[in-house]
Amino acid sequence: MKKQITLLCLAVLLVLSGCCSTPKVKNVIYIIGDGMGHADLSLLVREQQSPSDQKPAVKTASFEKAQAVGLVKTYSANAEITDSAAGGTALSTGKKTNNDMVGLSPGGDTLTSVLVEAQKLGKKTGIVVSCYFIDATPAAFFAHAPSRKDVWEISRQFVDSDIDLLFGGGMDVLTTRPDSVSLIPALEEKGYAVYSDWSEALKSDAFKIVALPKSGYVYERPENYLPDGLIKATEVLSKENDKGFFLMVESSFIDGYGHRNQRDSLYEEMVDIDRTFQIAMDFADTHPGTLVIMTADHETGGVTLTYNGIEFSTKGHTATMVPLFAYGQGAEYFGKVMDNTEVPKIIERLMRGQRIEQ
Repeated sequence: MKKQITLLCLAVLLVLSGCCSTPKVKNVIYIIGDGMGHADLSLLVREQQSPSDQKPAVKTASFEKAQAVGLVKTYSANAEITDSAAGGTALSTGKKTNNDMVGLSPGGDTLTSVLVEAQKLGKKTGIVVSCYFIDATPAAFFAHAPSRKDVWEISRQFVDSDIDLLFGGGMDVLTTRPDSVSLIPALEEKGYAVYSDWSEALKSDAFKIVALPKSGYVYERPENYLPDGLIKATEVLSKENDKGFFLMVESSFIDGYGHRNQRDSLYEEMVDIDRTFQIAMDFADTHPGTLVIMTADHETGGVTLTYNGIEFSTKGHTATMVPLFAYGQGAEYFGKVMDNTEVPKIIERLMRGQRIEQ
């Protein structure tokens, strides 16, 4: 009888254990379209799928294959309309902060990003962006500064971050500094291979890479920069690694073209991020345990599709909710209306295999 009771108790414990946990996510690919709103996606679909005399309709956009679709609220701690610093901080740390602040609470307390939480779990980490690596969104994943303009301090903090891979712009922030001290030797001491030539970076067999092929805000990037960067990053971060990785990828110039109301360039950026999302989903299909998220920090430009074509209502950000697309392990937990602070919290719990209420 005692043996039967013991076995029954063990069975109950096993059932309860299964109810309180979820399968762990091994790899995370977190794609952020800076300034990407619903109308930007509608523009992509309209241009690609509306046949004309000049072109036939093409295949389904990659984001239409997502396994879950959500809506994300974007307001900051002190404003209805967020900037990229507060928006990036919310998406990285799960906490609201004031506009202009990076990785700090409104009171100045240090916030921990989901990238750092991934490092604590032994995962490799990477950042791939098409802007300066010290810009607000990427900075929110590794830095803590009262102002996004504290670029010299933010770049110094990257050296201490132990992030395994960085692709972006901003070599001059490492080399041409007010104190005349280049940060390249410090990176090399930590084992990084540092490249200013993109083709060399793509051929590298190093385990830790910093590749900054453009010095400044240059809108002409190497061809296929973001898709190729994602492919190379997943290759590097997967090498001799059984604990997985966390990779943040930002399509940075959707925002800039929205600010300048440049329709054609905005469309090209949407084509680029959609291709990048497809590559991420392909990786998830061949690497079980991978979660892919694509969302935005805010919408820019007030884009509207009208009878007259695409129109912009502003050259600034807006307060509209932004889309979220999820694919792979744990995607089902993102198909809802949520605050931007919820996104990294769910990702962290999935990485830890912890129970998530739906």
